[in-house]
Order: sequence, then structure tokens, then C-alpha cells
Amino acid sequence: MHAPHELTAEYLQSHPLVRARLLTLGVAQADLEDVSHEVFLLLLKQRAVAEARPPSADWLHQACDLVALAY
Repeated sequence: MHAPHELTAEYLQSHPLVRARLLTLGVAQADLEDVSHEVFLLLLKQRAVAEARPPSADWLHQACDLVALAY
């Protein structure tokens, strides 16, 4: 597991990318924060079961797609 400060730094770095991707996928502005948090929860679940870190930008795009489809 990553240290909390590493996860915080990654969240802050990736958050604009996730928001932009979700907006292009049609997520309403009012729901954007909740849906983006779902993406990061998915990321944490993935990291809990996989030893290797998923590729950041590619994986985040795929996670956004999956979460937006469920939205």
C-alpha cells in the first residue's frame, strides 16, 4: 500500500484529468465531484488487489469510462 502522502499527491495531480474526462463523457457539473470520487475509489480498490501500479493516465481514462457508464 502506498503512503497517504503519495496517494494525496497522486489525487491532486490526477484530479483535473479525471474531471475533464468525466465532463467529456457527459457527467453533469452538479455530479462531477461525486463521480470523480468514484473513479478514485475504483483506483484504491484496484491497488488493493494488484501489486503493480496501473498505468496512470491510461488506467484513469478507462476508469472514468467505466464509472461514467455506470453513472
